[in-house]
Amino acid sequence: MIVGKLLDHAIDEKISDIHLVKKGEKISMTYRGVNGLAPVDGEVPSSLLSYLLYLAKLDISFKSKPQTGMFNHYHNYKRYFIRVAMMQSFENLSVVLRILNQYRFKKFNDLCENWMSVKKLESLLDHEYGIIAFSGPTGSGKTTTAYTLLNQFDNRAIYTIEDPIEINFENLVQIQVNEQLGFGFEQGIKHILRHDPDIIFIGEIRDSNSAKMAVRCALSGHLVVVTVHSATTYSTLNRFLDFGVNRQDLTEVMKVIVNQRLYYESQRERYLANYDILDKEEILDWLNKE
Repeated sequence: MIVGKLLDHAIDEKISDIHLVKKGEKISMTYRGVNGLAPVDGEVPSSLLSYLLYLAKLDISFKSKPQTGMFNHYHNYKRYFIRVAMMQSFENLSVVLRILNQYRFKKFNDLCENWMSVKKLESLLDHEYGIIAFSGPTGSGKTTTAYTLLNQFDNRAIYTIEDPIEINFENLVQIQVNEQLGFGFEQGIKHILRHDPDIIFIGEIRDSNSAKMAVRCALSGHLVVVTVHSATTYSTLNRFLDFGVNRQDLTEVMKVIVNQRLYYESQRERYLANYDILDKEEILDWLNKE
């Protein structure tokens, strides 16, 4: 009952993440909304943490290894996926809940009211190969924008490799990473390439392997859509270079970088995005100057 009330409250308050940190016998809780993290007053029973790990089917007897799981929650007749990530540090046990709803945006103007940004986002549908990168901090909505793009392509074979699958789409072939079984992004992309894809979506570029695989797929003529945690459009380029991607290859394949932030529109009680979009010419200018 307490888990249900906690999640109902978080959904009503437009919370994207719930952070629980156990140090000794004390558990602290914070919420992440559009304005960042905010602490929650009051004691959190240890039974809550154990029950959440149970719901997510995580091995609570083996906390030394980071684990990720998921369970469903229904609120106001809508289904939400709750992703649960657990990690044990030297003194703390950290558990983060990400609330993933199943609302499907159909058009970019559902996400943004700036018509110039909408036009630039719609022009992404004209690309046939290369990399389109959606960047921003945690909880900025970059995955939602990426899915909105993918959902508008016609007559394309689209495959995704994700950890986790955040929104289910019937017209996409979605593959879930399972590192515990030795099935990571690199293995998933290799299997996808055998199925003659037109478009590949990589849920998050987080290391050298995934960055280089994205570039390799783009160089072979595929359109690759990725998300990246980065503060700005230009820092997205730096992240790829830091991951060891060849500058010349990046010059060849990087087509557009979209960086975004969310803000809350109180009149209609919804989140909208502000976009900073870097086009091919600006990308080339930056890469050639550095």
